[in-house]
Amino acid sequence: LGTKLAERIGTDPTTLSRNLQSLARRALIATRPDAADGRARLLHVTARGEAKLREAGPLWRKAEVRMKKALGAAQIQTLHELLERSAGGLHD
Repeated sequence: LGTKLAERIGTDPTTLSRNLQSLARRALIATRPDAADGRARLLHVTARGEAKLREAGPLWRKAEVRMKKALGAAQIQTLHELLERSAGGLHD
């Protein structure tokens, strides 16, 4: 679970494990055995986690609007490009 997922999202397994433990303690995610491979564990978002995601959506959109207002469309585009380039550079 940890190594493959960590590689996919661009973090190290230790950081991922710590973050997943925090989410699990708050019952936002849970794991279950993989039916196809008993050694593997699958993550899933719990009902509580889904509720938090729904709650976060409007807050995220509000933050996006504020950022666009503060920076303007051109700077937001530049920011996105810089973030994409920097994230890509982390995987080289």
